[in-house]
Amino acid sequence: MEGEGSFKDIVMMTGYACLPLVIIRFPVAILSNLCTYSEEIYLNTAVTLSAVWFTALLLIGIMTIHQYSVGKMLGTVLITGVAMAALVFLCLLFFNLFSQLVGFVFSIYKEMSLRL
Repeated sequence: MEGEGSFKDIVMMTGYACLPLVIIRFPVAILSNLCTYSEEIYLNTAVTLSAVWFTALLLIGIMTIHQYSVGKMLGTVLITGVAMAALVFLCLLFFNLFSQLVGFVFSIYKEMSLRL
């Protein structure tokens, strides 16, 4: 979609955007063994803030690397999300059809072996 970023730039930006996830979730994992159930809200808040921070860095990075406006960046992200959802749907559909085909072939084999 006329983006100006190279693959190297995109990978580097994604790595830098993941930094809040790494920095915040390691201490949360350690502290989760020391906290009580009532203190869990603080850990969940930290994890949520790290996810929001990651998302903001990722979206701003996409916008900066490709020289997109906010609208074009949101459109690109939306199209990518829809394409990913369609791909997951097609993979699940293929898996379901394949498993039904295997079951059908197995039932035919079982029926033939009982008749002979």
